[in-house]
Amino acid sequence: MNIHLTPAIGIVLFVAAACTGCASTSHKAVNDSETALYIPAQKVALLNGKFEQFAQSPERDLAKQIINGYQKILEQTPNYVPALRGLYSFYYFDAQKVEPFWQERDKSLATLEALYRRLPPLVRREHYPPSFADYQRDSVRTSLGRAPMSQTQALAALLAALKDEPRNAMIRTIFAEHIDQMGFGVISQAVLVEAMRSQPNEDIFPHAMANLLYQRALDNPCVQDDAQTLRPALAYYREALSLNPDARVHSDLGVIYGLLGLQPLMVNEAAALVRQGDLKSLWQAGYLYLYGGNIDKAGHAFNAADKLASLKRQPQGRTYIDYLMVTNQWDKAAEYYPDYLRSKTALDSYDLLLASMIATVAYSENDEIAFENVWLPPRQVTLRSPWPETLLDLTWGEVSVDAVASNLQNTRCNVAQLHFYAGFNAMLQGDQPALKQHADLVDEQSLMFSLESVLAKTLLNR
Repeated sequence: MNIHLTPAIGIVLFVAAACTGCASTSHKAVNDSETALYIPAQKVALLNGKFEQFAQSPERDLAKQIINGYQKILEQTPNYVPALRGLYSFYYFDAQKVEPFWQERDKSLATLEALYRRLPPLVRREHYPPSFADYQRDSVRTSLGRAPMSQTQALAALLAALKDEPRNAMIRTIFAEHIDQMGFGVISQAVLVEAMRSQPNEDIFPHAMANLLYQRALDNPCVQDDAQTLRPALAYYREALSLNPDARVHSDLGVIYGLLGLQPLMVNEAAALVRQGDLKSLWQAGYLYLYGGNIDKAGHAFNAADKLASLKRQPQGRTYIDYLMVTNQWDKAAEYYPDYLRSKTALDSYDLLLASMIATVAYSENDEIAFENVWLPPRQVTLRSPWPETLLDLTWGEVSVDAVASNLQNTRCNVAQLHFYAGFNAMLQGDQPALKQHADLVDEQSLMFSLESVLAKTLLNR
């Protein structure tokens, strides 16, 4: 299996409060009541701009200006909603940080709670409750390795947030995802089904359900053989797109279409990603075109991405390196691969397997390239997996094809990889009949989104 684009839904931080309107500038005279609304609206808009500046670069003097500004407006108009929104957003931003910037956490949460109760009920639903700041802060602390939060603690924090805002779509989604991570997949799906029933216009719920199902398929030994899980995931992604035409689902839709053999539909999703035109979408379009067999369009997508930011410096997974290998630019793949490895928090056995192949082929074209140029000597494999290590032994002839095949988990993915690396060994040995035999056996598996299947056509048959 060779899928690198794993679905994910992140936590969105609501930080900015919107200006609710400005007075008319037509030729009629402005009365006192209009002026009274116009002036604080101007001030709130200015403070909101300062808040956005503070969120990017926190400074204590700027924080003081923001808080004093909102408070002065509320002294004159105590229930002015835009100012309440702005002040609540500021304290929420401070409370969910690992190290609060403005004041001690207990004080910040107390202020936050008081402001939350002052918001009108309908407006309150548009914001995360104070209890959710606890979950966000502890999640960040866990990701940084500081005082890790247990799954039980996280669950308690999410339940507290749901008690405050039971219809907050993002909290409900994260709650379902967390239950799934705890191993209760059936319950997490039931939570999302109920959420879709009670809030049918929220696209985040079918999107989350699709992600859960897609991840379940990815966790199988060979995702290409799991149409039973992929088809419902596809349906939920399409439902999310019908509710929100801007939903970021085109990449996942394209991959699933390809895995199910629906190539024209996969190409349509790639074209949609190109139209979006941002860096990530262009990378994803290149990925779909590459594994859909349209190498020229993949190159155009990657070149367009390179104009936005250097391809070498982007942590977009291995996508572009796959393109370099497939198009026989092995010396360039050897140049880019170390940067990809540096972007990873841990190296696995498959990383080592690919480094060995890249270095070997690149060396055959340029004898100044060595394994040490591709691998990172100071770092070690920390996520060991027996299958890639067996394939590495097979590549170098330290184990026979028959010995590996006798203990093989018989999926199309494993069969294709077995015969690709056996064919690669035959290529190194100059054994043309064995090379052709193994390349044909890879091709027989008809695997989509498999690097080895594509390289069997370009590397083994060149």
